[in-house]
Amino acid sequence: MATLATEISVTAAHRPGQLASLSAALGKAGINIASLTAHAVGRTGTIRLLFADKDVARARRTIEAAGFKLRKSDVRKVVLASMAHKPGALARLTGRLAKAGLNLDSLYAAGATRKRVTVAIGVGKNAAKAKRALK
Repeated sequence: MATLATEISVTAAHRPGQLASLSAALGKAGINIASLTAHAVGRTGTIRLLFADKDVARARRTIEAAGFKLRKSDVRKVVLASMAHKPGALARLTGRLAKAGLNLDSLYAAGATRKRVTVAIGVGKNAAKAKRALK
């Protein structure tokens, strides 16, 4: 099963306190982060956050008010896909996307139980096509 979700990517200087500042602003505004991943290369870090659809507009305003700059392309749809938590499941899932001609630009765990893993998959502007490929 696959659904669409909204991801906001925040680019920030790679220095102590950036994620703390961002998460504090969202928490103070009462906005829940559904999932996130963060990584840094050199002096720049990228924080990808998933929000409930009802919170996306407020999250964007809050992030910008906290001093982080967002471009239109920083807010996008990603695919949430659930798969079995066992060997080979990721290969099957990504194989279906490859067969559909989709190139992944990000994939990260968005949640897990002992039996299932939900991943967030970025495929540029092809989220709807990816969702169809994973039905």
